[in-house]
Amino acid sequence: MRDQKGLTLIELVAVLAILVILAAAVTFRISASTDAARLRAAAEWTASVVRQAIRLSWTQQTPVRLRFNPGSMDVTVTAWNGTAWVPVADFSPQGFDPPGGAVISGTTYPSHTLTISPAGRGVSGIEAAIHTTEGSVTVTVRDASMLVSTTLYGQVQVSAGDPGGHH
Repeated sequence: MRDQKGLTLIELVAVLAILVILAAAVTFRISASTDAARLRAAAEWTASVVRQAIRLSWTQQTPVRLRFNPGSMDVTVTAWNGTAWVPVADFSPQGFDPPGGAVISGTTYPSHTLTISPAGRGVSGIEAAIHTTEGSVTVTVRDASMLVSTTLYGQVQVSAGDPGGHH
């Protein structure tokens, strides 16, 4: 039997191949985890914009509209001043921008516009005193999506997936 003092070229190539496969698997998992966090943050950002618009409508006792721009994270906010819809300046939740890499891929709102109207003073909170367009916004990062939904009475929910039918 021969006395070996090192690795053969075949053994070295096999070890390197295993290391490359492990590195690729770790990179894929980190990327998927980052995408999931980015998606959740983008959906929560969108829900925060909607909640802030609901508060604005309630406190100013005026209708507010959010126009979502599919293919981006752009949201235009306007308020009714009694004669016309006027832009609301500096409207961003807590002063932060939406996460990069996310887009609004669609909505179920007519013309991608959510309308919020005050309905008088309610005793059980803002939700009881606000009427909104029922529907949802789909936020997407790569292949994954989340929904931000509104009910007729201004409740806002974030949930996983896209049930289809968004345009």
